[in-house]
Amino acid sequence: MKRETNALKGEPGEAKAGVYHHPAEPRIKLTVRASGSRTWSLRAMVKGGAQEYAILPGPSAHDAYLQGHAAIELAQNGISPREHAQAEAERQRNTDAAARAEAVTFGAAVAQFLESPDVASVRAPTANTYRWALTSTHVKPLHGKRLKDITRADIEILSRKFGAHASTWRTVAGSIKRLYSYAMAHEWVTRSPLTGFKLPRVKPRAEPFIVTGERPDWAELLAVLDAIDAWEAANPASQYPDLWRVQMLTGLRPGAVERLEWRDCKLDSEKPTITLREEVSKLKRRLEVPISKACAAVLRRVLERKPELWTKTQRESALVFPGRQGSTLIKPDREASFVDGRVNVTHAKHFRPQRFRDTFISWAEWRLVPYSQIARLIDWKAERMLPHYSAQGGALAEDRAIVERWASEVELTRNPVFKVSPLRRQA
Repeated sequence: MKRETNALKGEPGEAKAGVYHHPAEPRIKLTVRASGSRTWSLRAMVKGGAQEYAILPGPSAHDAYLQGHAAIELAQNGISPREHAQAEAERQRNTDAAARAEAVTFGAAVAQFLESPDVASVRAPTANTYRWALTSTHVKPLHGKRLKDITRADIEILSRKFGAHASTWRTVAGSIKRLYSYAMAHEWVTRSPLTGFKLPRVKPRAEPFIVTGERPDWAELLAVLDAIDAWEAANPASQYPDLWRVQMLTGLRPGAVERLEWRDCKLDSEKPTITLREEVSKLKRRLEVPISKACAAVLRRVLERKPELWTKTQRESALVFPGRQGSTLIKPDREASFVDGRVNVTHAKHFRPQRFRDTFISWAEWRLVPYSQIARLIDWKAERMLPHYSAQGGALAEDRAIVERWASEVELTRNPVFKVSPLRRQA
């Protein structure tokens, strides 16, 4: 199409395909395309350079003149009409975002947060904790309030609903704090009502299977081990008895043992070890942990039984204790209930695998093992232990003596004929 620039006559809608200039302002042009679309534009000099500026898809000639005239005034003042329009659009977007943020309620923020990548990227137990805490009955009254309207007084009222359950309140408060961090990142609020709010200190609930004193009482631990043996006799393919024995002999967290892989285990030498990978260790660093020969024997037994008792998927898994689908084991409800039922006949406390860790720590403290060594052995993230985590000369040998002594004392208690290996006296 031959493009000619002519003065516009009549209304823009009547113009045929071509380029026309505004009769009152030649610098304002109307481009009419063959498709029928129409665009007004202005060519103006800004800071010594020509700049083409689109006005609107197709207003009337009068509106185009008004907008073009305003753009010419900006250009004469050294302001780019295009940059001015972009700045105005950005300002309007910010105004709209601020208006939306004003209206965001606690409930709406919770719904968006729980579906966000922030929650999808954390471990399933953490995500479930967020979901439970932010939608619990006590927190529900906040859902209808705007985020910006929730004050410290609301948080204090909420905290009183939990009464003596300080640990539960800390969990809920931590989830609310995480929600407000998400909200501040989205500029819905500028401050969290939990800022500066003192949360109660919760003492760790240690429940060892032994009672330390002048002489430890091993009765409950022996009852637990007997119950585990009974479950294994009735269910020889079950993974949990050996899993729990490794937890008992090492004092490691249940999650660390459940995610243990064969590549992490060195069982053939006289000094067996397992390695906690960075993604498994609470310290987020690779940690080599000495294990007793008794623990190594349990793991070798697991390896020998693989072809006999496991499914093909389990045999192909890299995990030491894989579930039926080859992934980590599910929560041991039936198995734990069986052990709990056996032990509860003579002991009131419930069986939880986490108590094996408490048991090892209690025994080590009773044996006056330095906290730095306990920390290295069980991947302990206690604040007071942090300066002691660096490896020291001879530390591995000292640590190995401790785990060997622990395994020996457990075996001696169950089988008095077993000989206890000497423990090097701590300096």
